[in-house]
Amino acid sequence: TLVIPWLSVAEDREKLYGNNTIIQTPQDQEDYIRSWLRTKAHLPKEADKETGIGILFYPARFHVNMMSIFAMGDICGLIPDERSDVCILEEPEHLNWYRFADKRGWTYKFNHVVGIIHTNYKAYASHHVSGLVTSPVVGAVSGWTVRAYCHKVIKLSGVLQSYAPGKETISNVHGIRVEFLQEGLRRANATTTTTTTN
Repeated sequence: TLVIPWLSVAEDREKLYGNNTIIQTPQDQEDYIRSWLRTKAHLPKEADKETGIGILFYPARFHVNMMSIFAMGDICGLIPDERSDVCILEEPEHLNWYRFADKRGWTYKFNHVVGIIHTNYKAYASHHVSGLVTSPVVGAVSGWTVRAYCHKVIKLSGVLQSYAPGKETISNVHGIRVEFLQEGLRRANATTTTTTTN
């Protein structure tokens, strides 16, 4: 099951998706995701509503100053216990900054929790006016939440801070979208054509 944010406040959706967004309800968002899976990702089986991937929404808000989406409630509580074996948390530090916890948390709810870390929030905070204060605080809070809520941590790059020594590994588990490869080939061909004709 893919568990993703639903921005229930229309103003948040407009800020994130633009004024002409077609996404007005969770069903609109699910339809958009399933269409993308079929047409862009070429995953028609996974896109099928009856037999494909399940989609579950959690309430969230868009924070303009941080350009981030934050959960507004306990995500763990939305997931049935019988479906709680393995959990992959994208940005576990970010998901848990404003955590409204149930009794225990991710590592109690799930048998195995893997956190995938993309963003160097500590570095982002260092560029803020109050960076000398906020950067170490963001780094510490991020480290605490990752250690508390993940059994294993995958960092996409070695430039990210250390979160949980002994639990961490570095690996690009996301791969590359075909559109990026196609654009790279297009640019390489354009360069070769330009060089050959000169």
